[in-house]
Amino acid sequence: MFLCNVLILFLLGLQSLVHSRRDRENGAIIGPLIDEGSHSVSGTVYAPSEDQIYIKGLYYDGEGPDAHFWIGESGRIPDTSGIILRYPRSNTSNNDDPLRLPRFAGEDVLLDLPEDKNITQFPWLSIWCREFSVSFAHVLIPRNLEVPQIYVLPEFSQVAHGVKSGNITILNARTIMISKMYYDELGPDAYFWVGTGSTPDASNGSKIPDEKGSLNVLKSYLGEDILLHLPENLTVYDINYFGVRCMELKMNFGYVAIPEDLWVPPALDIPTRNITSLENGQGSSTIALAMGITIGLLIIITIVFAIIKFRRRKHGVITDSD
Repeated sequence: MFLCNVLILFLLGLQSLVHSRRDRENGAIIGPLIDEGSHSVSGTVYAPSEDQIYIKGLYYDGEGPDAHFWIGESGRIPDTSGIILRYPRSNTSNNDDPLRLPRFAGEDVLLDLPEDKNITQFPWLSIWCREFSVSFAHVLIPRNLEVPQIYVLPEFSQVAHGVKSGNITILNARTIMISKMYYDELGPDAYFWVGTGSTPDASNGSKIPDEKGSLNVLKSYLGEDILLHLPENLTVYDINYFGVRCMELKMNFGYVAIPEDLWVPPALDIPTRNITSLENGQGSSTIALAMGITIGLLIIITIVFAIIKFRRRKHGVITDSD
């Protein structure tokens, strides 16, 4: 009996530890970057999905001569065996070699893992300088990390007006995909509807935009796959059901319940940062060329005006006092 109680307490503690790494807004918590003393690096690292890494509030001085996001497949200490995670995806120089990282001043960064790779296959992430084979900062990735997953719901209940569907998939906290959506368009005032409570009701719900971002009355659907985005102030964690409801008839045409124990990828909206040669300190020749052209144009303009003034004076158009 004593051993059973100990086992139960251990399992409860393990479950609590796993759940303590859940952050609905950012993903599974990996941990803070550990600065290794030379380039003022900080930021918190998350896994928003199995194939991405998210660094929130990244600071780095940008002074490393050949620094990159660097992830390893073995060991527990960053070393030369790592591989580069390109940031952004188009970050390459003329010879297809990734440009070094620029300065970061609190930006959020989203990184894609190599194809067919899972975050749990990597034991560490580093900001690594290839030129000096040194890590500027790193974080260890827990072996038992539980990452958010897309969640597949059953089809709509079929109540009225031909509303039916295939599976409904929650892709992230604000994005829902309906496969094979059907609706006959005959409801006088029907909308996609979400809310709280056990069943859809006007008092506990609200309409959401269709796949085109419109809040107009729904058109017919003939088996299309559609993608819906919840408003910015709403996530799937705030609702208990999703469906089609007619406000005029005060009737549900079909709906599906949203479970409370969801753990889906966060809805990250991160603008892509363009890393240019100027940001990396590699644009000195471009700057010099631009300055040279500008100075040359100024010289030409000065000479032209001098010639015009000389000719006007020669023909008596202007005097020396001018």
